[in-house]
Amino acid sequence: MTTKISLVWKYFDQQNDFFVMCVICKKQLSRKGRGTSSLWNHLKALHKDVYIELSEEQTIQTREKERIAEQTPLAKPKIWDVNSSESKARDRIIAEMFVMDDLPFSHVEDIGFVRLMTEMCPEYTLKDRNFYSSMVCNEMYESAFLQLKSIVDEIQCDCDIAFTTDVWVRHFCWLFTPHAEPLQERHTGEYISLKFDEMLEKWGIPSRAVHCVLRDPGANMKKAVFLSGLDNVDCIIHKVQQVVKHGIASKKEMGDVIRKCRSIATYFHHSTMAQDELKKIQDQRQEPLLLVIHDSSSRWNSTLHMLERVQKMKESLCIYVATHNSKIEPISDREWKLLSKCVMALKPYEEITKQLSSSSSSISDVIPLIVSLKIALQTSTREILPAQRTSAMSDSEEFKDHSSESIDKDETETTNIIHLMKVAMREALDQQFADVESHNIYRLATYLDPRYKDKFFTSSNILDEVQSKVDLCDSHAEIPSNCSVLEAMNLILSSGDDENDETSFPSYKEIKMYHTEKIIKGTNEDTLKWWDEKRNNYPNLLKVVIRSYLCCPPSSVPNAALIYDEKRKRLSADKIWISRRIVISECLIMTLTYLIVEIYLIKCSLDKWEGRELGLR
Repeated sequence: MTTKISLVWKYFDQQNDFFVMCVICKKQLSRKGRGTSSLWNHLKALHKDVYIELSEEQTIQTREKERIAEQTPLAKPKIWDVNSSESKARDRIIAEMFVMDDLPFSHVEDIGFVRLMTEMCPEYTLKDRNFYSSMVCNEMYESAFLQLKSIVDEIQCDCDIAFTTDVWVRHFCWLFTPHAEPLQERHTGEYISLKFDEMLEKWGIPSRAVHCVLRDPGANMKKAVFLSGLDNVDCIIHKVQQVVKHGIASKKEMGDVIRKCRSIATYFHHSTMAQDELKKIQDQRQEPLLLVIHDSSSRWNSTLHMLERVQKMKESLCIYVATHNSKIEPISDREWKLLSKCVMALKPYEEITKQLSSSSSSISDVIPLIVSLKIALQTSTREILPAQRTSAMSDSEEFKDHSSESIDKDETETTNIIHLMKVAMREALDQQFADVESHNIYRLATYLDPRYKDKFFTSSNILDEVQSKVDLCDSHAEIPSNCSVLEAMNLILSSGDDENDETSFPSYKEIKMYHTEKIIKGTNEDTLKWWDEKRNNYPNLLKVVIRSYLCCPPSSVPNAALIYDEKRKRLSADKIWISRRIVISECLIMTLTYLIVEIYLIKCSLDKWEGRELGLR
């Protein structure tokens, strides 16, 4: 039945599709034409007063509709030309949206986005995905590349540059500064070296301007930087990870506990019903609504976080296992004790990992933190019940003695297991970091950090090493890049007639003066700020050494932390585009860690660097 619009229906009831009844006289009328003319004629003939009143009301309603129609424009909005400034401005904003929110280019073809743009900006013609991908990957990237390259060129005039590198096999979108290179072949040392050299050439960075390359401990990465002829050091966090993994793997009992925790995490992650039941238990116990964290093989501390979470959820998990017919393998009382002790044993490594993973940390922090860690571990590795390494895994007479003295056997066994794990980690720590103190890059960086200087060295020749390094840098500082071999030799030989003359190099007095400076209090003090405030006292030392040795971070973890974002998995890995985020598949990641600047295309500008705002439009 159609909607009745005419006012005449106030006085008629429709019986069916062909007949109506007048509510005034109860007379039935035929509607052969399905219109309302016969109804109006009936009122005019038999109910004249009603007809006149209704006609006036109908006239008023018709005039109101005409007035509203006159105020409403009927013409469609004029569509902007694709080359107009208004259209190009919208193109740019939409392209920046992809960069800012890590959206797939297909987003512009989604129904919701199309409806939004049609309603909000009907004058704009929405383009297809290829148009916007071309704008981001070509125009916006090229603009950002040129701006950043000008900064790189300027930096090379004053200092060396440090890099972090890594090879990732993922299909994620990455935040990156400033280069990612797809690796199409096997990740051999030769191939990675070739790609690294191509990167340096593209950015106009000569190998002599590279202070060092921070890399992972893989054999292919070691070979790559060796073939490229670059100074390099290991990522410290990778080394710490190897230490912890070695310690955990040394005790089967601890491995069994971790396996059970992983199984619990997997069980709840795969079952929403199990999650709901666990939440009910937590709610009844008035506990925080938590889920078990699953660890990652690439981050050792994620295993610690998993163990901590399981420990925090112990009561709820035990109730769930006891009241549900689940496939969860229960954790025994002995294993709960082992888990708790393991968490405590790993805390020092977690602390040093956090310190070295900080975006403000420098390679100068490595020696002080490793030395402090070793000292902290000395006491804990000496604390052990009478069962020693040779008897820890057997039910020895000493265990029986402890039982007779009413000491809990599980407590004794778990304590010894954790002790042996600590010893294994301490041995691995000594092995992994055996050459750190003797490595010049670490030593000089630590000494040139006014928080530490020579307080963490067992040897006393650090001052001579700094002088030697500065002497070498001073000798080469004024040599033009295009001079011949003989000219370079003459410049070096003429730099000081008396090889024993301590004043032959301008940096000598500065080193002596720095050596007498008091160590600044507090490890949270800003080292670079201190040197900036002292720049007038140490112009040569600052220029020659500080900007090289304090620019390198201790690990590549901060880069990965900035890079990874769960939602970036949505983006396809078949494009390489350098913007604020980069889509990569298998890529060699090279980061200019000295710059502390990223390519931001969200606002199409670079962040301020030394007080300048560099626009990319």
